[in-house]
Amino acid sequence: MIALYSLARLACARIAHRPLRSLLVMIGIGAAALMLAASLAGSLLTEDRAVQRAIGDLPVSERTARAFWGGFGGPTEEPFGSLDRVAREALGRALGAEPTAGVVFTELRENGNLALLGALDGLPKQVRLRSGRLPAHCRRGRCELLQIGGGRRIRSFLHLPVVGTAELDAEAPVPATGVGDETGAQAPALLLANGAEGLTQQPDLDLFYRTYAWTSPLDGRSLHVWELGDLDRRLGEARVALQLRSDVFRVAAPEVELDGIRQSARISGRRLLLVAGQGVSLLLVFALLVAAGLRNDFDAAASRLLGFGATRMQVFAEASLEVGALAMFATAAGWAGGVLVSFGLAALLDTPAAPVLTRSVLSAPGLLAAAGLALAATAVVLAGARAGAWRTNGRSVTLLDLAGLAAAGTVGLALAQGAADPEALAGERGSGIELLLLPSLVSLAVAAACVRLVGPALRACERLLRRAGPVPRLALLSLVRNPGRASVAVVFGVTSVGIGLFAETYRATLGQNLSDQAAFAVPLDYVLREDLGRLVSVQRAAPPESYRALGESYPVLRASGDVARLESSAGLTVLGVPAEAIPRLRGWRADFADEPRSELARRIRPDHALALGGLRLSREARELVLETRIEGDRVALEASIQTPRGDFETVDLGEPLAGRRTLRAVVPSSARGGLVVGLTVDLTQLGRFGGGHRETGDKPGQQARADGLLRLGRLREGGGGMAFTPRGSLGGWEVAGPADLVSAGASSLAIRYAITRERAVRLHPPRPDGGQPPPVLASPGLAAAVGRDGTLPLRVVGEPLTVRVVGTIRRFPTVVEGDVIVGDVTWLETALDVQAPPVGVPGEVWVRGGPEVAGLLARPPFDVLEAASRRSVEAGLRADPLARGTLVVLTLTALVALALALIGLALVVFSEQRDRAGELADLEAQGLDPAALRRQLRLRAAAIALAGALGGLVAGALLSALVVGFVTLTANATEPVPPLVLSIDWVVIGLAAAAVTAVTVGLVCVLTRRAFAGTEVARPAAGGQ
Repeated sequence: MIALYSLARLACARIAHRPLRSLLVMIGIGAAALMLAASLAGSLLTEDRAVQRAIGDLPVSERTARAFWGGFGGPTEEPFGSLDRVAREALGRALGAEPTAGVVFTELRENGNLALLGALDGLPKQVRLRSGRLPAHCRRGRCELLQIGGGRRIRSFLHLPVVGTAELDAEAPVPATGVGDETGAQAPALLLANGAEGLTQQPDLDLFYRTYAWTSPLDGRSLHVWELGDLDRRLGEARVALQLRSDVFRVAAPEVELDGIRQSARISGRRLLLVAGQGVSLLLVFALLVAAGLRNDFDAAASRLLGFGATRMQVFAEASLEVGALAMFATAAGWAGGVLVSFGLAALLDTPAAPVLTRSVLSAPGLLAAAGLALAATAVVLAGARAGAWRTNGRSVTLLDLAGLAAAGTVGLALAQGAADPEALAGERGSGIELLLLPSLVSLAVAAACVRLVGPALRACERLLRRAGPVPRLALLSLVRNPGRASVAVVFGVTSVGIGLFAETYRATLGQNLSDQAAFAVPLDYVLREDLGRLVSVQRAAPPESYRALGESYPVLRASGDVARLESSAGLTVLGVPAEAIPRLRGWRADFADEPRSELARRIRPDHALALGGLRLSREARELVLETRIEGDRVALEASIQTPRGDFETVDLGEPLAGRRTLRAVVPSSARGGLVVGLTVDLTQLGRFGGGHRETGDKPGQQARADGLLRLGRLREGGGGMAFTPRGSLGGWEVAGPADLVSAGASSLAIRYAITRERAVRLHPPRPDGGQPPPVLASPGLAAAVGRDGTLPLRVVGEPLTVRVVGTIRRFPTVVEGDVIVGDVTWLETALDVQAPPVGVPGEVWVRGGPEVAGLLARPPFDVLEAASRRSVEAGLRADPLARGTLVVLTLTALVALALALIGLALVVFSEQRDRAGELADLEAQGLDPAALRRQLRLRAAAIALAGALGGLVAGALLSALVVGFVTLTANATEPVPPLVLSIDWVVIGLAAAAVTAVTVGLVCVLTRRAFAGTEVARPAAGGQ
């Protein structure tokens, strides 16, 4: 113990005697500890942000916890009040928030009105009033209702007055049944009262089955990752408590979704921790190299101790105590700094600091990580200070050589196994440790190679500069003779430049990828489409001129399809886009096709105006009248009318019996002034669903079929005064389907039909394109399947369509997967709507406009549509916590490496002035003036900086091959769409290079500005000894 105490005192004395000698080692270890501590907290914060973001992105229905109870009312059942108290207490304790109570009765009918009757607590906060007023709070004997959807207005229901109409908010805890203007007319209305308990007390409802529900959506902003486990436990306790109270109770919670979110967030945190681990490893390598520069000092101390009689074990123990003390002190200081940084990060992200610190840097695993770092640093520094070079076949091999060879071998093996393959990484559920460690391994391998090449390169340069002046040769000779400290500076020059280039390329590639993804999803600035919660089409929401007022607007058709001859297709999307819009798309990239966009647009652009033909109705039309004569089976007739707003209304003309009949049908108000574009002759409802026809002798259950002869007269309309006016003849119309044209004249048309369930007869005006297949652009798989004439038969929403492929595209904006067909929207719309309206009606509007358009879209009439903004999508992508954290860590790593490289360079310059003072004085005595000596120091520093920069450029070039895979792993959980491309911002790289060069030159000039100032060495007299 006395010997150990003496060795410890000796170690402390050596540290105190020359503190600057160990300062760089302590800086490296302390910085590593700080980065590791901050990384532990940053990893937890990344997980927390990823959880909050993922929960917030879930639809309300998927992040809501619910308790249900179903049964009948009446005196024999438990009253709602007692069930409500139990459910509120159980869910409130589990979720920490008061649930919303509601009730829904089974579907009821009164006076022809079909409705769902229900109630919500706090109803005014859940709806947007459209007409009338909000209902008062419901209580026994006085309860008012609010109508949601359902078509026609209901004035009262089960003796309860309906006082207004409204729309449910998106986050309302009751499904929006029947919402959707006219399109929702077939669904039952939802009638809601304000207050669940009051509605259950109404005497007329005791015998009806009802479902009580208590709902509480999870708020991602207030839920933290470390609370998820406790939340699962509390939800389980709530489920048990409610089922013990009544076995009718059921609890549904998003436990599966939360588990998936937690697993994904844990992977994100681990990936960020691995990225940060590169910086820690880098700093430990710095400490190793600095310690290697102190080998001579340690060897001299060991010789002195051995001369005084110490054993080799005591010498090793003294060195271990000295290095261990340095490592412990540096680790403690760095860890304390990491705690402060972690506190600041938590405050910056508005996250409670105490739980973050106690679960990361100040947790038991965190403190064990600090102790492990101190031990690792001790071992690394001892290895660098004590391990010498091994000689093999006349060549020396150092520890850095072995580390570089191991790093190069690991990199080669990882790349051979596909560690940087973006498609493999996109589907990986692990941490991707191989790829995340590759940048530091590549930097280490290149740095080791540079250290090996520095000596030969300097000797070669010295030979080339033999005819140069003495100053450059002296600078190179001094580096050749004593490359130790210079190697440290070169290594960190290589590392800082390489990691810096990698970080900048990552930033540029990530930024370009996020912009590409947003523009791919929203090709212009905004995409408007039907909101499936409200079911209001873009045509019903606003007229075309309203969309044009927003800016450049383009209607877009999107439909699903298939190709009969191509069974291997993974799905087909048919897009109709105005040809003039294609050159303006922001989401287009040059690698999507071999031809420029302007050429592709020219190929699909119609060469003449295309518009549906038909019979135009007047604005006063109220009724359609059609004379028919049937010889054969009874059929059903429908008229398709294109409305002035661009969509279609179907008018049922009836199911005329055999003989001469006059058919009459009311024209909807929205179809007045529209265009009758076709008539459909189909099976009757009985024939379609009930089987055979008595007229043909079929028995029920046999193949449904209708045969006969149908004669159609002129189509007429009736105005407000019911005075019928002729609209036009059907004589020039074409027949499609299982029918033959018998005769066509100025006032009548006759067809012979043979209709089945699978095929109906369609009468329509001639196609404005003359029946030519629409020209389209196709994905490569479809383009390879075209026939000899260049055509390709498709089925679009079940309807046949033949197209002519005129170009090949690999991708097209908004189509994420599967094959794609792109044609001009007018041509496709016309071809589809002639034979099967409304298949060709555009369902989207793409708008090009500034940020002010977002405010207009949030107000009527556009607020009923789903609006996607390219700017909002990009902002959401850029807020991804893993991508942002990775970029910050890489940038900080590059800055730390640059700072250490500058410190190493300053150390070389400072040591030259101190350690070579005698040699430099001899040079001055031999005729070199102080300015030349300063120039020699500066050239030496320039050679070191140049070697580090060139090696760094090599490392950066090698690392650029990893950027695409690295971004795939740290910025997206699936394969990015569109695929990533490498992006290099040469302007930023040039500015950064200029800034680093200026800092380096300034540092060297400051350090050497006063070197050798005022020195004068006496020179011998001429001719004397």
